[in-house]
Amino acid sequence: MSFETLANELLLDIFEYLSAVDLARAFHQLNNRFNNLLFIHYKTYHLDFRSISKCDFDIFCQRYLPRITDRIISITLSDDKETPDAINSFLSYGITFYHLISLQSIKIFHLHSTILLNRLMTECHQLPYLTHLNFIDCCFKNEHQSISTQLNNLWMLPKLISCHMDIDFHGQIYIIHPLMISTSIQSLSIESYCYGWKQLNHLLHQTPSLRHLHILLRDDSEDEQSLLFTSTSLVTLKISAYESPITLTNLLKSAPNLPCHTNRFKTVS
Repeated sequence: MSFETLANELLLDIFEYLSAVDLARAFHQLNNRFNNLLFIHYKTYHLDFRSISKCDFDIFCQRYLPRITDRIISITLSDDKETPDAINSFLSYGITFYHLISLQSIKIFHLHSTILLNRLMTECHQLPYLTHLNFIDCCFKNEHQSISTQLNNLWMLPKLISCHMDIDFHGQIYIIHPLMISTSIQSLSIESYCYGWKQLNHLLHQTPSLRHLHILLRDDSEDEQSLLFTSTSLVTLKISAYESPITLTNLLKSAPNLPCHTNRFKTVS
């Protein structure tokens, strides 16, 4: 039995195990049947442009990307040493994120451009199905307040369920302090920001459906006040502590029976 004799349904199942780039490279223009499978019958694409050659990246974006923009479910881009300037290159082909009308998940690694971040954050508000947004190992040297404002506005995204913010401001500390209430966010990870007891309670108040939280904690003078722990929905809590015995004590006293919890305390120096 040859590969081409397999039923379409079986071929589509096999396609699920291959990357979109490999699918296009292996089967596009092989014959009309495979072209139809790729661009008509194959319903969803998950694009991961990490560890891809510049040549393959350019070919895919030029030849195939415009034909599948309405079926891209997730996209991962990285500006690391292996794929430098990949995010800007992706956008240079005339494709904006809000053209990806079915997009549900975005992962961004090693972004350092404030301009690109602001553009991405603006376009996120045009994505009606976006549920997962992750910034990993990103670092910015300037316009910290502008970026912080954009991150606060993520609470306005109506479908957002999970958000991971691993963003460094070169030693500057900016706290995510959302003004809007999000009833959709259930999983939240904020690194490089240190929360006091009062700020933590505000964050929980603005995120009432939150079930999984990872944050950094610190003490300040206001933390010595007797404030109540406001969340009743949390099931997983991961904490990195920065010289915060008072905040940790208050937290543990206020939530001694946190169900299914995993508390990992680390002193950050």
